[in-house]
Amino acid sequence: MFGSDDGRLYARDALIGGLSTLWTVDLGDPVVASPVFVDDVVVAATTGGRVVALAAEDQGRELWSYTGTEGSPLGPVDVDLAYADGVVYVADREGRVHLVDVADGTAVCEPFEAFGPVVGNPIVADGITYLPTTTGALHLLPAGRCSGTPPGVVPQIGTSVAFQLPPAVANGVVYALEEQRLLAYDTRDGQLSVWAIPYDAGSRITTAPLVADGLVYIGTQDGRVIAVDATDGTEVWSFRTGEPVAATPAVVPGAVFVVTGDGSVWALAGR
Repeated sequence: MFGSDDGRLYARDALIGGLSTLWTVDLGDPVVASPVFVDDVVVAATTGGRVVALAAEDQGRELWSYTGTEGSPLGPVDVDLAYADGVVYVADREGRVHLVDVADGTAVCEPFEAFGPVVGNPIVADGITYLPTTTGALHLLPAGRCSGTPPGVVPQIGTSVAFQLPPAVANGVVYALEEQRLLAYDTRDGQLSVWAIPYDAGSRITTAPLVADGLVYIGTQDGRVIAVDATDGTEVWSFRTGEPVAATPAVVPGAVFVVTGDGSVWALAGR
């Protein structure tokens, strides 16, 4: 399932290499953000400020459409959607975050004002919604709500630079990037108190971090794939590919898959 600049959403059969089109739906405006799937429902958003739910098993039949609330219309959407516990999280270009009930397309609450576009997509984990923004602020909200502070954490973490890539979240720690440095913020106090010093990769980090099995994985401009200990920020291992790493590493049991800028795919032995 993918969207296109022509305003259409395409459903293709993955079992035959994605070559057979099952159905297409014209949504009227470019579809840049990745949709989300909830059972047999696909929810997509457009740069025209509309979220649409479609029946995946019924030729993309429209189930509902959402364009914002009376006080906060939905702006252009070009970051990926998120879903958790019956709620679709939609961040628009104006810096507002809309929570939409996947069952009927109604607003769960009046949208949250992040005062800057969200980077990557909203992150929902362990009952908390994390909203990284281009202003350098990371907002924390109770999952499924548009206001309030989750118990035991700060409502906002301020970073020294604007987010360019989305952070990773694991066990109450936010792993964020600052050019060539990997930082670990404690959500309990919002400070860089998890590691003694940030990890310096020696080259610009080009991928969003990924946390798996106690390691934080990153890729760099100079072609290195690096695994950093999530608890203390020390380097566990690295591998040099020779080309800039183009996408966040994918981790499966026993292996780490990496894509580089020349189109190569590497399979590395995991930890």
